[in-house]
Amino acid sequence: MASVSEDCTVKLWDVKLMHKNMSDGFGEGIQFKSDPYFTLRGHTGPLFKITGSSINDRIVYTAGNEGIVMIWKIPDLEDVDIFGPDQDQYQFCLGSLNGHNNEPIWDLKHHPSLPLL
Repeated sequence: MASVSEDCTVKLWDVKLMHKNMSDGFGEGIQFKSDPYFTLRGHTGPLFKITGSSINDRIVYTAGNEGIVMIWKIPDLEDVDIFGPDQDQYQFCLGSLNGHNNEPIWDLKHHPSLPLL
């Protein structure tokens, strides 16, 4: 799972681990908490929208206040050393789309069957 925030970052979450933690603590009064396994950086303004590709489930698009759409490859959990030194997060940015003249992008959707954003 991926989420965006006003802190200009894209956070990646391990859904399998989240489900395991929720089911392990279910009914025991344990509060569920999870941390992202990786943070993607590259935007310079708050982010408002994220959408996945309907063609490739390893690709997401993000947009926000700066008027730029960034295209990201989501790394597998196995490809990321969450306890090691910071990795080059920019290696996962596949490109950017600049067509909004620095105006905020409030919505973003990928066409369900065609390669259109």
